[in-house]
Amino acid sequence: MRFLSPNLARDIVKRLNEEIIIIGDDLYFEKSIKIALATGSRGADAYYISLAEILGVPLATSDKVQAQNARKAGVKAFYIPNKRELEELIKLLSCK
Repeated sequence: MRFLSPNLARDIVKRLNEEIIIIGDDLYFEKSIKIALATGSRGADAYYISLAEILGVPLATSDKVQAQNARKAGVKAFYIPNKRELEELIKLLSCK
């Protein structure tokens, strides 16, 4: 934002604060450990899977193993490189 005017930069930050949900690690840390142990997920993958579960949203990923582990954990997941799954996600999001 260094090339923007201070007023425009402030407006952008304000808008981001209104649109973005910030969730602290403490909310999903324990859940991510349980998911990692139950599914064999890598730590970072377990974080995203647990966050999707807590928020009640599907997980969209280009990582096939992460999608499989999310499903093992009971989280609806879409593996984006799979054309059928991508079309299903687009339909779910009402983008088409």
